[in-house]
Amino acid sequence: MFVQDLSNMLWALASLGVSPEPAWLQQLLQEVTRRQIQKQLLPQHMANLGWALAKLGHRPDRDWVSRWV
Repeated sequence: MFVQDLSNMLWALASLGVSPEPAWLQQLLQEVTRRQIQKQLLPQHMANLGWALAKLGHRPDRDWVSRWV
């Protein structure tokens, strides 16, 4: 699965109003971080993830946010 797939999946869930379990979201964010280290994350992917997280009312921890801001 590519980063675009992960961001699209979360975007689709948020669009549908489906809120995944916090543990699932945490795993997704860890995978995004792993892939960013491999330079697979594009600005559009990050924008989609940010929108979806905001729509779902999920606030990532400070450590995760500090990597992107």
